[in-house]
Amino acid sequence: MKRGYWLALAPVVVAGSVSLGMARESRGAEPGGTSGNRAAAPAPPVSGTTLDGKPISLAGLKDKVVVMSFWTEWCGGCREEMPSLVRFYKTYRDRGVEVLSVNCDSPGGIGRAKAFLAQNGATFPVINDGRGSVQRAYRIEGYPCLFVIDQSGAIAGRQLGFSEGAFRQNIVAKVDQLLATHRTASR
Repeated sequence: MKRGYWLALAPVVVAGSVSLGMARESRGAEPGGTSGNRAAAPAPPVSGTTLDGKPISLAGLKDKVVVMSFWTEWCGGCREEMPSLVRFYKTYRDRGVEVLSVNCDSPGGIGRAKAFLAQNGATFPVINDGRGSVQRAYRIEGYPCLFVIDQSGAIAGRQLGFSEGAFRQNIVAKVDQLLATHRTASR
């Protein structure tokens, strides 16, 4: 009886632990999530081919604010985040902002990822990092994970997990701040 109870309870405990870890938010300036008034760390380089076959690199997006989203098709928080990211992109793409989406599904899951993107009307560039090299460079601890990269290529913000309020507070507000600062500095 006890063994069956613990076997039945184990998935709940594991899922709760993963969920708590994924809901944690970090606003640090570096991929590891450090914070404070330290100088922003340069974003690790990213280059690849989008799921629709176009070459893309983070260096090629310099002078734009970039929101990088690390996600998987099977992640519940990622499924919640995607419609907000699509709306955000539609609103900000003509203001000097780019979304660079990093799908972290294995190469065998690309078909499901493409279907998920189409279902959500995503039109921003998406690369697949099924082998994990970009995830390791950004020290991804869970999904979804968002980074804001400023116009000079430095990490300006980070969020692990998703809620609409946190997205507005940590990502949208930081993007607005960077756009306003850049607009003021270029006058």
